[in-house]
Amino acid sequence: MDDLIISNNKANYFLDLRDIFQNENPIFLEIGMGNGEFIVHMAKENPNANFIGIDVSKEIFRKALSRVKKSGLKNIRIMRIEGSEFLCKFVRSKTLSGVYINFPDPWSKKSRKERRLVNEPFIYLISDRLKEGGVFIFVSDDEDYAMTVWELLKKFTNFSPMWDDGLRTDFPEYYKTKYARKWLSLGLTIYYIGFRKERDVDLPEHVKKYYPLLNLSKEDLFMPLIEFKIKKTLNNEFIKEVLSILPRDVIYRDENTLIKILDVYHNERSILVDVLCVEGYYQQRFFVDINDIKKDILKIAIHDSDDPDPTLGVHRALAILASILKENFPELELVQNTTKVKNLT
Repeated sequence: MDDLIISNNKANYFLDLRDIFQNENPIFLEIGMGNGEFIVHMAKENPNANFIGIDVSKEIFRKALSRVKKSGLKNIRIMRIEGSEFLCKFVRSKTLSGVYINFPDPWSKKSRKERRLVNEPFIYLISDRLKEGGVFIFVSDDEDYAMTVWELLKKFTNFSPMWDDGLRTDFPEYYKTKYARKWLSLGLTIYYIGFRKERDVDLPEHVKKYYPLLNLSKEDLFMPLIEFKIKKTLNNEFIKEVLSILPRDVIYRDENTLIKILDVYHNERSILVDVLCVEGYYQQRFFVDINDIKKDILKIAIHDSDDPDPTLGVHRALAILASILKENFPELELVQNTTKVKNLT
């Protein structure tokens, strides 16, 4: 089983996918693999290609794993993860020969359309991860979602349609899953959109802001911390003072980032700050631990129970908390600051 699953941990970030399969065969990705029917079929029909399937649902992933194991195929790997997160963390530029998205959630209600996976930043991300000549095929039974994706792709001059204008409602040679067969049996329409990458384009800055994980490198994967020299112990009186100055509210906001303290907890030796950090599309929630376990040192760090991706927002959250403490306790002397925010005033 371990051979089939790509582990979602920091040790695998920015890995070379060829090392997983131990060959140079082209690599295709299915985002939202469902029960694994499509990817197992593709891997069986194309033994000289490699396939990766991902899905965010725990229950669906379990079903897909069972199907992949029963197939006995050696050219499939799977991971439980969201699509854009996988592309940012585990796929290098110019790696994939194709990306398939079959029947994604259309989020049909107007108020929820912003949750759709495929939007302008996502197409830039797909473009960056595809090799020249790589294909992107999007299949949907939702006309509005399909038309939106089609119109977006037509605006990207580095993509060309795989057929006519890139949109069709009849694609006999495309494998039909059980869901597709049922939909077609009811006389309903399926929309197939296919485009091929012709050349590279640089990722715009707004895409890197929307996907903050794009700004991480292997060298950035350390967890930041801040330490102050403290002349008093973290006793009940000091804890009460700290609790009184920490707002349960937004502590930072700009056009791309929101950092909010949701709540604060404490015991006799430490304070736990429950933090929500939203950067572009990416949300993380984690605890910041403020403690004096080291003698004469007040430490501000991510709690051991959490392991967020160390984006700029995470660094900024620690720095802002440290700034609040420094402002209210000027006697604190900075000993160490490994965050990317060096000015704590």
